[in-house]
Amino acid sequence: MKQYLDARFVISSLVVSCLSCMEMHPLTPPEIPVPTCQAPPIEKNIIGTWKFESHTSSNSTIKKGTVTFTKDGEIIDPDSLWANHVDYAGAVLRKTYNPILPSPFPEFPGVLFATYQHTKSYTQTTYFRVWENECNWIRIQLNGPIDGRNGIEFTR
Repeated sequence: MKQYLDARFVISSLVVSCLSCMEMHPLTPPEIPVPTCQAPPIEKNIIGTWKFESHTSSNSTIKKGTVTFTKDGEIIDPDSLWANHVDYAGAVLRKTYNPILPSPFPEFPGVLFATYQHTKSYTQTTYFRVWENECNWIRIQLNGPIDGRNGIEFTR
């Protein structure tokens, strides 16, 4: 029995000695790439169906709904987010858009995002500046300083 205990003591001493000689290094976790999305230009990114939320200059919500922008420049607006009637010209028959219209205003150089409400005899145009163009989030603003208010936010 004593030989058994002596052998056990010798083996455990060797194991402890070997462990104290070993260098231990923690494993580095694998690098997991963070998915990123590079937004396409606004004229491509806007195509599709978006959740719509408009804001006033005080940043309170006015309208919410869903809107679709087709590749042909049509706006499908089932929630009437853009008016269906122009006061002095009657019922809106068609809604279209141009996301890269050269600005007709010297005070706002560059390109603007324009929406058009077509009636039988008139087309009402509303001009926006693009404030944000991200993969799943777009903000356009009516006028004033670019601060994200007084405009529309689209999310997927």
